[in-house]
Formats: sequence, structure tokens, C-alpha cells
Amino acid sequence: MPQIQEDCYYYIERVDGVPASEWKIRAMCKECGAKVAEKKRLMKWKGSALGYNKDYDLYCTIPGCNKPIFLREQAEQSSEKT
Repeated sequence: MPQIQEDCYYYIERVDGVPASEWKIRAMCKECGAKVAEKKRLMKWKGSALGYNKDYDLYCTIPGCNKPIFLREQAEQSSEKT
């Protein structure tokens, strides 16, 4: 069982002057998502029930937050951070 497995939001980080094929999909925690829900198109992910890929840890990408959304089991963790 993971140490942390929370619900989150995913959104596309659109950057002016950058082709759409190079835009990135980012994650944000529930708290940050609640603050910007009406400003951005967000996809809610019920990670607490559905889970996540176990290959990497997942953190909120909103500047100043960095809250963990998914942390693997202690024995599986490495220095990777996404």
C-alpha cells in the first residue's frame, strides 16, 4: 500500500509560442484545484480509489505548493520526483 494516495486534478500547461504537441500534462492537489477550478480546464482523478502508476512519486506542480499526491511504499522509493 502506498504511503500517500490522494485525489488530484490534471491539467494541460499551455505555453504561448510553444506548439501544442510540446505542452505538458501537470498534476495539482485537491486544495490547489479548488482555488483555480473555474479558471482552468481540470480533469479530476480519484486516485484515492483508482490508484496511480507505481513507477514514480507525484507532487502538486503549482509553484509554492509541491504537496505530495502519491508516494510509493518506503521500500520502493527512489530519488525520482515528478
